[in-house]
Amino acid sequence: MPTVSDLLDAAINKPVAAAARLARRALERLTPGAEAATSAAPRKSKGWRRHLRRMKARERSTRG
Repeated sequence: MPTVSDLLDAAINKPVAAAARLARRALERLTPGAEAATSAAPRKSKGWRRHLRRMKARERSTRG
């Protein structure tokens, strides 16, 4: 026969754990990119870096 403390534990901890699980799932749905942000981005190629430098230089020259 379960004791009073076992009954209280089941009544309190299981709903709390279920609510935490639901909240975690909801956050994962809201921010799907959170997992990708924690992992390192792949290194950009030399061509991409060259393109980016030229693009930024063009932006600076048109501004002033």
